Amino acid sequence: MNVDLNMSVLIIDDHLEMRQIVRNLLKQLGLKNVDQSPGGKIAMEMLHRKKYGLVIADDNMVHMGGLDVIDKICSDRKLKDIPSFLVTGQGKKSEITDPSVARFFTYIQTPFNVAELKSKLTTLVGNF
Repeated sequence: MNVDLNMSVLIIDDHLEMRQIVRNLLKQLGLKNVDQSPGGKIAMEMLHRKKYGLVIADDNMVHMGGLDVIDKICSDRKLKDIPSFLVTGQGKKSEITDPSVARFFTYIQTPFNVAELKSKLTTLVGNF
């Protein structure tokens, strides 16, 4: 399956610089419909207003970490099928063990480059 390069992507990170880095890497892969959120609460509101084909969330955010955001996505009947992945600098593995949810989830450790991002995205959403 090939990736729909027009799909909407949501980057959730409380650091503007990291959101811009991830956005630029996504652009290099051909994904241009990218929205950004500075935190989990705003991201959840955005997810309920617009259809997203992919969510990329930073694990280490102040009020709601990325894993918490992904847990909320996975437990929401309308959002649970959105492929999501966690950006972590801590190298920890997924704490999501439910197989019906785990197939929509992976993680990537910082720092990462466009090739690593492409590889992770390919496992979740298809070939570029």
